[in-house]
Amino acid sequence: MFEVVVGLVAGCVGAAAMFAARTPEMRTDPHDTSLLLARISGGDPHSYPTLGALLQVGYGAVLGGAFAYVTARVPGWSVSVSDWTTAVPDWTLNVPAWDERLWLAGLLYGVVLAIVGLGFWAPLIGLQERLDALDPHDRARRTAMLVAAHLLYGVILGAALQALTA
Repeated sequence: MFEVVVGLVAGCVGAAAMFAARTPEMRTDPHDTSLLLARISGGDPHSYPTLGALLQVGYGAVLGGAFAYVTARVPGWSVSVSDWTTAVPDWTLNVPAWDERLWLAGLLYGVVLAIVGLGFWAPLIGLQERLDALDPHDRARRTAMLVAAHLLYGVILGAALQALTA
């Protein structure tokens, strides 16, 4: 269960990075989670900036917990209480060798999340309609930004998970 708690924290870090990486143009548009809230409530997506941001971070945390739970069960990718308790008291700067498996797994996780996001969530919350209304160049650019944001989330998630359990 410990790995899930660490994954929740790492997921918050990844979601915050994803949220911060939005372009200035995208910051004026309602966030995807604000679109979801508006779809559920029947209200205006611009009415939910704070709640939408909190929902985004919460969603990222839950997905981070799931990622940590799964990767902790892969042999050799230990995210365990014993690793944590031996690392916490040692406040020296002895940084272990970087293990790229978690951030690479995070990158792949980001790919999966982007596919699910564009294939399932975008049509469900009305994002696909907004993308379709753009000219082809802007639509391609926005779609690429959405994919890049999910890849960033995955890499940051994996790196944060490793850093928190090193």
